[in-house]
Amino acid sequence: MSALRGLSLRPAVLRLFEATVRDSWKQRHKASLDRDIKLRKRLAELHDRASMDVDATLRFARNLLCDPARFWEKAAPEHRPRLQDAIYPDGLEYDGGLVGTGP
Repeated sequence: MSALRGLSLRPAVLRLFEATVRDSWKQRHKASLDRDIKLRKRLAELHDRASMDVDATLRFARNLLCDPARFWEKAAPEHRPRLQDAIYPDGLEYDGGLVGTGP
């Protein structure tokens, strides 16, 4: 009779062990997935910021090139040389009352 009792407990112990292992695996897998989700969200945020920076830079460049006089007028005196270098990287030439940008 005791042999039969030992056999009847064995499946219950195995089910309990399997459930414990399954739960442990689920917890580890969930933690791994949570880390992966956090990383992917962070990468998406960085990508969005980079995209916004590129878009903002392109809008600024378009506005600058369409109306450089407005930027010149609003620029502080210490910023004007940098603005001039950005618009005319080869500089401006003065020749007998005429201003030019090339040869």
